[in-house]
Amino acid sequence: VQMVHDIQAATNGLTVADDPKCSKTRAEVVKRLDAISKARVLASRDFDRVEFGNGGNLQKLVFSLVTGP
Repeated sequence: VQMVHDIQAATNGLTVADDPKCSKTRAEVVKRLDAISKARVLASRDFDRVEFGNGGNLQKLVFSLVTGP
C-alpha cells in the first residue's frame, strides 16, 4: 500500500515541457518508479535479514516449537 502511495506522489500531475509524444515524461516516470522499486527491495532485504537471521523472530518461533512451551 505504501508503495502505491509513493508511486502516486511521484507521478501524479507529472509533466515535462515540450514533450508532445510523452517520451520525456515516460522516461521521467520510469526513472522515478525505478528509484521507488529499488528502495522497496532494499527495505524488504533489511526486513528479511532481521526477521530470518540469527536470533530473529523466525528462529525464535522454530526454537519454541521444537522445545515446547
